[in-house]
Amino acid sequence: MSFSAPSAGCLVVDARGVLLVRDWQGRLALPGGSVARGETARCAAQREVFEETSLVVKAGALAERFDNGFHLFWCDGPLGGKPAVQRPLEVKEAGWWHPYAIPETDWRYPGQGQQIIALLQAPADNADL
Repeated sequence: MSFSAPSAGCLVVDARGVLLVRDWQGRLALPGGSVARGETARCAAQREVFEETSLVVKAGALAERFDNGFHLFWCDGPLGGKPAVQRPLEVKEAGWWHPYAIPETDWRYPGQGQQIIALLQAPADNADL
């Protein structure tokens, strides 16, 4: 099943932590962005992660559909590599954050930090992670 959305991104979690990006104003965000015409939200989520971090991931189940239309997918991967900013006008930094060190403030979208923390703590939805 594919999803239509204005924007999409990935929640990538592995042993290193949660993959996040920081913009030039110092605000945190999940890697993600606009869905192109004719593109599925899943494909856009994967593409945006690559464009912003240089990491290849595979979008899986829908984790959350935000009020602004942003579709967030649980994403597997990457199998290796270190995040590297590929869009320096948009992203200042990309890296791994320990789930317990994710601040609730300083997010590009107000309240998103709290929503991400809640998703990470939901036992049934991410028991495999």
